[in-house]
Amino acid sequence: AKALKRSTRDSDIVARFGGDEFAILLPSSSQADCSAICANIIKNMRAEMASGGYEVTASIGSKTFDAEPDSPSSAIRQADEALYTAKVRGRDQFVSV
Repeated sequence: AKALKRSTRDSDIVARFGGDEFAILLPSSSQADCSAICANIIKNMRAEMASGGYEVTASIGSKTFDAEPDSPSSAIRQADEALYTAKVRGRDQFVSV
């Protein structure tokens, strides 16, 4: 939670989605903004967990929209597909679509 809070802006919304998954809404963010925030989350998560003696990685899937998505479930599905791709590619990374 500390790493996520340090990695996001005051305008962003961080919520636990289930288990060890979190959803983060980044309003008014470009693809480049999203990529920078995702890279920062991974770096901060690794450092925060290492300070406690844990070797933990983070995999992130993100989706940016130029227009409102068809539905919330469609937006979540697309981000989840990107997350799965990150995990298949070796974890500890992000995939943005």
